[in-house]
Amino acid sequence: MNLSDIKEKLNINSQFEKVTRRTKKNVMIAEFYKQLSEDISENRILALLNPDTLDNIADRMRKCCRYWDIDHFPLQGVKDMLRTNACKNRFCDNCQNVISIQRERKFAPFLEDLAKSYDIYHIVFTVPNVCGEELQACVDRMYKQFAYITRLFSGDAKIKNISFYKYGYRGAVRALEITKNRIDGTFHPHFHCLFILRKGLKLDKHKKHVNKYSFNNPDIKKSHHKKVYGEVDRYFSDFEILLQKIWRLRYDGVKLTEKNINCIRDGYSVICDNASGKYKEIFKYATKGIFKEGEGNALGGYRDFLFLYFALSGRRLIQGYGILFAFDFEELSQNADEAYKKVRATLEELEKPFRAFEFLDEIKDNLHKYTYISRSSVAEIMGDDYESTK
Repeated sequence: MNLSDIKEKLNINSQFEKVTRRTKKNVMIAEFYKQLSEDISENRILALLNPDTLDNIADRMRKCCRYWDIDHFPLQGVKDMLRTNACKNRFCDNCQNVISIQRERKFAPFLEDLAKSYDIYHIVFTVPNVCGEELQACVDRMYKQFAYITRLFSGDAKIKNISFYKYGYRGAVRALEITKNRIDGTFHPHFHCLFILRKGLKLDKHKKHVNKYSFNNPDIKKSHHKKVYGEVDRYFSDFEILLQKIWRLRYDGVKLTEKNINCIRDGYSVICDNASGKYKEIFKYATKGIFKEGEGNALGGYRDFLFLYFALSGRRLIQGYGILFAFDFEELSQNADEAYKKVRATLEELEKPFRAFEFLDEIKDNLHKYTYISRSSVAEIMGDDYESTK
């Protein structure tokens, strides 16, 4: 693909519309941090938090993606966006979107290599929705009990007459996601996980069981799913039913025995499907979609922020287990893609760029004059498997 093709395929206008929309949301969240700083100053209960630190966080969020370092190739009408002032905040959609993309690109090839020898399953662990006041305690329990689930698979924990040895567990990745039910205002914390198990289990086959989690959820938007509410949407396998019951008993603090597993009718929702090379869910960020632009003054906006802030504080949102334990999914390299290097080399054959500095508003005004490229945009149109996060 030559430079002309790249210019034609780039949809940088759409990308910058997203960046602009997200920076506006950052202003709202920065105000939440500012409010928290003021509340801390007046409340000794929160004295362990530093209001100055929170003020600095708010300032970084306001400035995030507002200024860009650019290499300008004037003869070719190209500007290469090298870097921006990223705040890297957990609530920043711009930064977390970039991090999720980088994480998928870094680790997906390794998972694909593992898939040659093992089957990789996408398993989602869910608990009942909770109100904001219960969110932190709920997530505490989820973290603790998920660690027990991995011990069952590894053989470090056992249930009499129920063995997990046959699954050939080698490792897992666990990522927390929290969404919000817009109907009743409750939070929906759940884990997206990848489990690396022996080949040939076919755990996503032979699904025949129906329980209350088989039916369509009434808070799903019809426009996205085109399903009739109340109809059976999913059947479960024996493996899923077993995990559902174990997950509920552990989460509810009930002794885990074969008798208790057999006596319970419904567990908490656990679904298992072969990942089939699709790892995007595990790498996306924890609070995507929680805050909407313009909700800052709406009832619950700041309260929701507080609930999430304390529920997520100090936690590893994505964690590896077993053979993936040593992987730091939070640490991401900044190495350029080969496709990007080739494009840069093509540009530099004709001219050497000069370094420029532009504000976000300047870039938006210049989109019709220049072709803006970046490492990620070039990788995407040159055949990278990444599908843009909405």
